[in-house]
Parts: sequence; C-alpha cells; structure tokens
Amino acid sequence: MPRGESGVRISLKCFTQPAKMSDRILYKTIGLIMAGFCLAGSAFSRNGKMINVDEHSSGGEVSLAAGDTLQISLTENPTTGFRWHLQSEAQPTIKLVKSSFEPGTSATGRGGIHRWQFQAVRAGTGKIKLEYRRPWEQDSPPGRTFILSVHVLEKNRPKNSKPSG
Repeated sequence: MPRGESGVRISLKCFTQPAKMSDRILYKTIGLIMAGFCLAGSAFSRNGKMINVDEHSSGGEVSLAAGDTLQISLTENPTTGFRWHLQSEAQPTIKLVKSSFEPGTSATGRGGIHRWQFQAVRAGTGKIKLEYRRPWEQDSPPGRTFILSVHVLEKNRPKNSKPSG
C-alpha cells in the first residue's frame, strides 16, 4: 500500500474496484438532487437583478427591467390574526413567483417577515396592493395598506429611451 507525504497509508481500493449497484444508485440520486438545486437557483439569478423594498416604499414606485425580480418584505404577526393579503399584483407586467413567511428569532408570538417575490415579465405599468387585516373583519378598513407602483421596461432598453414605433 503506498504511503502519503505524512507517512499515512493510502488505500486506492475504492478507486480501483467497481462500485456496488446500490452505490451507483446513490451517486446518481445525489447528482440529480444537486442538478435540481442548481437549476432552481439559476431560475432567479440568470434572469436579472433582485430589487428589495420594504414598508418604507409604500406609496412609491419602482422601475424594473423585464427579467428582474422584485422582493417585498413586510413585518407580519399572524398570532394576532393580522396577515397581509395580496389585493392586486400588477399583472400582466409582473407575476407572483414566491410568497413566504419567516418567523422572528425571538419569543413565540413576536411575528416575523412576510416576503413576496415577483418576476417582471413584460413592459408595462401596474400597482401592487397589499392589505394587513384579519380575515374575519372584511367589512372593516385594513390595519395597514401597502401600495407600490411598478414600471417594467423592456430588457435591453435604457430607462431614458423611448419605445420605438
């Protein structure tokens, strides 16, 4: 058996003997899982940049290029019954691709962050409207409202240029 630089014996048996059938299946499974993660991760990153907004952007506007991703992050405490409800999402210029809630790290009942990711699909304008309310209080005004005007520009057109035609 050959020795390494540190004098430790190195066995090359695992490289010279054929793998067992179960090992081959395991390696193929791991390879497929890794390929899936790579493809899923690249779905967002290859299409454009990520633009993040929060409560401070309510009432404002944002410009995106087709292919960019808009992420809205708002504080939410579902233990109080209040949740953010998407009222309008500026279709067909953007589409919702992900909605998730991340609990805070502090004590139970402290709330967390609700995040929405929207993909800019095609040029145009629209509004995203979210209402923070309890589902059983539909006749009452919402506790909070988040509104954002969205302008999606053609992917390769600079922001200051005019469309052709």
